[in-house]
Amino acid sequence: METSLRPGSVAAVAGDRDAVLIELPGEVSTSESLLPTLERLIGGMGIRGDSLAGIGVCLGPGSYTGLRIGAATAMGLVSGWRVPLKGVPALRAIAFAAVSEAPVLSVIRAREGEVFAAAYASSDPFSTELLPPGVYECRAVADWLARNGAVCAGPGAEMVAGVSDPSLTTSPGADTIARLASILHGRSGPDPFLRPLYLRSFRQKARQGVS
Repeated sequence: METSLRPGSVAAVAGDRDAVLIELPGEVSTSESLLPTLERLIGGMGIRGDSLAGIGVCLGPGSYTGLRIGAATAMGLVSGWRVPLKGVPALRAIAFAAVSEAPVLSVIRAREGEVFAAAYASSDPFSTELLPPGVYECRAVADWLARNGAVCAGPGAEMVAGVSDPSLTTSPGADTIARLASILHGRSGPDPFLRPLYLRSFRQKARQGVS
């Protein structure tokens, strides 16, 4: 499930086969649309929830409301279906989707002139973190990018580097979340509970410079 960014979505993935993905309808709230869309997905595939290998959910950063709804729904489903749960950071998912052996700067729009950002040594889910996840002023992240060089991706890339390529500026879908959740689960096992990555506390200021 991906409910922290627009458009939200749900997806089912089996091995290397193509994912079945359904976007959440934009005309109604996530709280109203998430469970009916999940029912549509599972019912359309003719599977049972308790037959799933696990549930992956995006941890953000992103919409506070969307994150809370996604986390609460995922926790409820794994409790009822008794399947494993794995949370996936959105910034790591963006880097994973970029499919790059070079460093990747993941960027998500925040407030005006600010972004949520992190950088990784490559798209490998276990690659070294080069810039810690946080909320930054756009100019600070642009300066870091100019000094270090990296692939800039995510729904905030245009704010930082003027990137407009749709393949690099779209939000990670639930199919990406599902695939990455499976990989992370294989390394570290299921999550006993979820910790959404809000990254910003109330009235917290963005970082104006990064090394």
